[in-house]
Amino acid sequence: MICSASTIDLLGLKKTSKGCAFIKHETKVQALSALESLNGKHKMEGSSVHLVVKWEDTEKERQARRAQKSHFQNLIHE
Repeated sequence: MICSASTIDLLGLKKTSKGCAFIKHETKVQALSALESLNGKHKMEGSSVHLVVKWEDTEKERQARRAQKSHFQNLIHE
Protein backbone atom coordinates (compact mmCIF):
# COMPACT_ATOMS: atom_id res chain seq x y z
CA MET A 1 0.00 0.00 0.00
CA ILE A 2 1.00 3.63 0.04
CA CYS A 3 3.28 4.39 2.96
CA SER A 4 4.54 7.61 4.51
CA ALA A 5 7.79 7.26 2.56
CA SER A 6 5.92 7.30 -0.78
CA THR A 7 5.87 10.31 -3.07
CA ILE A 8 2.60 10.94 -4.93
CA ASP A 9 2.19 13.17 -8.00
CA LEU A 10 -1.42 13.60 -9.16
CA LEU A 11 -2.14 14.38 -12.80
CA GLY A 12 -5.30 15.19 -14.72
CA LEU A 13 -7.84 14.99 -11.93
CA LYS A 14 -10.59 16.90 -13.75
CA LYS A 15 -14.13 15.59 -14.09
CA THR A 16 -13.54 14.88 -17.79
CA SER A 17 -10.26 13.04 -17.16
CA LYS A 18 -9.49 9.49 -16.15
CA GLY A 19 -7.01 10.85 -13.65
CA CYS A 20 -3.51 9.63 -13.08
CA ALA A 21 -1.07 9.42 -10.20
CA PHE A 22 2.58 8.49 -10.03
CA ILE A 23 3.74 6.99 -6.77
CA LYS A 24 7.40 6.48 -5.96
CA HIS A 25 8.29 4.09 -3.17
CA GLU A 26 11.62 3.83 -1.41
CA THR A 27 12.00 0.16 -2.31
CA LYS A 28 10.88 -2.15 -5.10
CA VAL A 29 9.32 -4.45 -2.48
CA GLN A 30 7.03 -1.59 -1.34
CA ALA A 31 6.10 -0.85 -4.96
CA LEU A 32 5.28 -4.50 -5.71
CA SER A 33 3.19 -4.76 -2.56
CA ALA A 34 1.17 -1.67 -3.50
CA LEU A 35 0.67 -2.86 -7.07
CA GLU A 36 -0.48 -6.31 -6.02
CA SER A 37 -2.78 -5.10 -3.25
CA LEU A 38 -4.50 -2.34 -5.27
CA ASN A 39 -4.64 -3.36 -8.93
CA GLY A 40 -8.16 -4.39 -9.94
CA LYS A 41 -9.33 -4.65 -6.33
CA HIS A 42 -10.77 -1.22 -5.53
CA LYS A 43 -13.12 1.30 -7.11
CA MET A 44 -12.76 5.03 -6.67
CA GLU A 45 -15.83 6.87 -5.38
CA GLY A 46 -18.25 7.47 -8.26
CA SER A 47 -16.44 5.08 -10.62
CA SER A 48 -17.89 1.94 -12.17
CA VAL A 49 -14.49 0.41 -12.98
CA HIS A 50 -11.75 -0.97 -10.79
CA LEU A 51 -8.52 0.90 -10.17
CA VAL A 52 -5.69 0.04 -12.59
CA VAL A 53 -2.23 0.07 -11.06
CA LYS A 54 0.76 -0.62 -13.30
CA TRP A 55 4.39 0.21 -13.85
CA GLU A 56 5.14 3.52 -15.57
CA ASP A 57 5.62 3.19 -19.33
CA THR A 58 9.16 3.38 -20.61
CA GLU A 59 10.15 6.13 -23.04
CA LYS A 60 10.23 3.52 -25.82
CA GLU A 61 6.62 2.50 -25.03
CA ARG A 62 5.49 6.16 -25.00
CA GLN A 63 7.15 6.78 -28.38
CA ALA A 64 5.53 3.69 -29.88
CA ARG A 65 2.10 4.80 -28.63
CA ARG A 66 2.61 8.30 -30.11
CA ALA A 67 3.66 6.82 -33.46
CA GLN A 68 0.63 4.52 -33.52
CA LYS A 69 -1.71 7.38 -32.64
CA SER A 70 -0.20 9.55 -35.38
CA HIS A 71 -0.52 6.72 -37.91
CA PHE A 72 -4.23 6.21 -37.15
CA GLN A 73 -4.93 9.95 -37.26
CA ASN A 74 -3.30 10.10 -40.70
CA LEU A 75 -5.48 7.22 -41.91
CA ILE A 76 -8.63 9.02 -40.75
CA HIS A 77 -7.70 12.24 -42.55
CA GLU A 78 -6.85 10.62 -45.91
